[in-house]
Amino acid sequence: MAERSGATTTAAAAAASGGSQPGTDLVAIHATGVTNLEGLENAKIDEELSVADNANLQSLTGLNPNNHVLRALWVTGNRRLSDLTGLEMLEAATSYIYILDNDRLVSLSGLDNLTSVPSLLIRQNPRLTNIAALGSLETVVQELSIIASDLPGPGHRRSNRARHAHRRGDR
Repeated sequence: MAERSGATTTAAAAAASGGSQPGTDLVAIHATGVTNLEGLENAKIDEELSVADNANLQSLTGLNPNNHVLRALWVTGNRRLSDLTGLEMLEAATSYIYILDNDRLVSLSGLDNLTSVPSLLIRQNPRLTNIAALGSLETVVQELSIIASDLPGPGHRRSNRARHAHRRGDR
């Protein structure tokens, strides 16, 4: 029962059709037509926020400004999302943050107040060019991984020169 206002579908409508209620452990917005997270301004997220596979999502704005600490955050497969604006309230995660497969993500703006997370994985965001928003990050206990989709994984030692030659077809 997602409500539409013009071409905009809100996260509150998506949540009402099977998502979470305020004060819950998990808020999941998956495979919807939402363009932003407006409507969740009063939702206190106690544990996990998962925003995945929302083809029209352009902004994470609309979240409760009192969600300073989460256990986990997933932002994955949101093809139109260009930055993480809307997550400015987040200061820490107690388990992990995964930012994966967001085709148009160019910046981590929105994570500017993040100071602590055990594990931060940022992978397969091919247009990501700016990680300056991580400037406040002080503590990463387990893993900090930033890997673009066109780069080889950890341990692969092919040089930049070899990688560029391979892309041109040179040998």
